[in-house]
Formats: sequence, structure tokens, C-alpha cells
Amino acid sequence: MSFHTLLPWFAPRLSPGISRVLTSIGHKTVLMRGDQIGTSTFFKRVVFVQSGLLAQGVINPGASSPFMLTLSAANSFGVPTRAIDALDNLPRRYWAVCRCEVLTVAPEIFLRVIEIDPNWNEELNRYALRRAFCERLGLMVCQAATPYERFGVFLTVLLKAGGTTNIGEFPAKSFVRLPCAPSRRFVATLLNCQLEQIDTIFRDWICDGVVKIVDHKMAVRADLLQKNEAWLQPFLRMQPDIEQMKPAHRAFDITI
Repeated sequence: MSFHTLLPWFAPRLSPGISRVLTSIGHKTVLMRGDQIGTSTFFKRVVFVQSGLLAQGVINPGASSPFMLTLSAANSFGVPTRAIDALDNLPRRYWAVCRCEVLTVAPEIFLRVIEIDPNWNEELNRYALRRAFCERLGLMVCQAATPYERFGVFLTVLLKAGGTTNIGEFPAKSFVRLPCAPSRRFVATLLNCQLEQIDTIFRDWICDGVVKIVDHKMAVRADLLQKNEAWLQPFLRMQPDIEQMKPAHRAFDITI
């Protein structure tokens, strides 16, 4: 998958060049499922996901629980900087939904290195806009799709975000194993479904033979993934219009 491809619910992937920079200068930390990175140390640093899944949610002031969830997979920002959050100043929580390896780096050091290549600067300046589009894509899918379609689309983009880009090339009756997956409760919240709906869909797919468990991991039949990939295409075709927009200000500004 090209790093330019935007997917619902998932933070945009970074270009190979910026990913290499972060890999070379970042400090590695391993997070287990449920570990949070809400400390002041992390919030002052850029957080780059090297493997696994890191979730972000706005804190519901009435219940102190996260909602408006998004995910960061490998080669994307988990926490860009506080500059991104300062646009709305809403409290957020960041946590691992499965084993996750992240790299952290002080933003002033990162920005100094990024000055080497003008294309990297341009990519960072557009990152907030592209991430917002991914979040809105997720909202549009939840509004337009049935619970079955939402769950199916999510499994499809989960594979894509993890690097499996050739879904259309798999034999229809073959099974594709998910490398990792969030909890059922997380998926229900992300997809604006009831937990009971997610359980019912999963049981139905098991009975229909399109989903099975292999070595404690979910495996999905390729024709189900291909069906949902086709359903998603009209939404993905909106991306060129978004890419033509220019950000109102620099997304990465450590003075904000």
C-alpha cells in the first residue's frame, strides 16, 4: 500500500524517508495491551508506531471514558505533538490495544532533522488535514453502512493498515489471518455498535464459514474482504479532492 493511501479510522502512514528518520533517532518503548502513554514525558515527545496498534480517544467529560476513537498502525504517528491537539484543546487518551512498539523523540530534534528535505516539511504540514480526513472517513462509513458492513470494512482496512495490500489477489475461498486485533468492546465503540451486535455478527460469520480462529488469531475468508474492499472504493475516491486542499497553518509547530 502506498503511504499516500488514506483509510477510515487509521492515522495516515508516513513516507519511508520520514519513517527512517524516526527509526534512526527515536527511543524504543514496548507497550502491552492496555498500557497508556498519558504521562507528561510522552506528551512532550513525538510518538511513532513501529509495530502493533495504538489507540487515541477523546475523553468523554461525563463518563471519563474515551470515544471518537482512531488507531495508529505501523509507520504512522501515535502522538504527533501537542500542536495537533491544541486545535480543539480536547483531553485525549492514548493506549495500546495490543502489543505495540513505539519510538519517541523530542519534537525540536525531529523538526531540525526534517528540515533536510523540503518534501518532508510539506508532508508534515499536511499531516493534520490528512489525519482529520481519515477520522471523517470512519464517521461516514459508520453512517452509511450496516453493522455487518462496518465490521467487514474494519477488518479489511485493519489488514491494509498492517501492510496486506493485495487483498484482491487472494483466491476467493482462501483465508487471511489478522496479525492483531483490538478487543470486541473497542471494535463496538469504534464502529458505533452494541457489543451484542459485534458478537452476533462474529457468530454468524463463524457459522457461515467466512471467519475462523487459527492459532488464537482471527482468519477471514478472502471473498468477504474483497466484497468490503469494493464497498469502500467510492469513499476512497474522495481522497484526491482532499489532497488538493492546503492546510491553514503548519501542523507541526512546537510553539503552539
